[in-house]
Amino acid sequence: MALLVSTMQRFSTKGLFLSGLFLFAMFMGAGPGLYIAAVRPVTLGPFPGFYLWTISWFFVLAGIVVYASATLWSKEDEED
Repeated sequence: MALLVSTMQRFSTKGLFLSGLFLFAMFMGAGPGLYIAAVRPVTLGPFPGFYLWTISWFFVLAGIVVYASATLWSKEDEED
């Protein structure tokens, strides 16, 4: 139990939130969330709606990684 408590103290609230958001975006982008976008076929210009759906979730994933690299992954972590 002490190992679990010490492990949980190492994780920040922001890191856990970003991890959950990342998993949600993966689920919605290429998983069953794609079926939600494909229920009613829509086109926006030359692009099908499900293509734009997947690309938009990719940008959410990329934004999470960039934000985490700028705020959570610091040079102090590399020295430990």
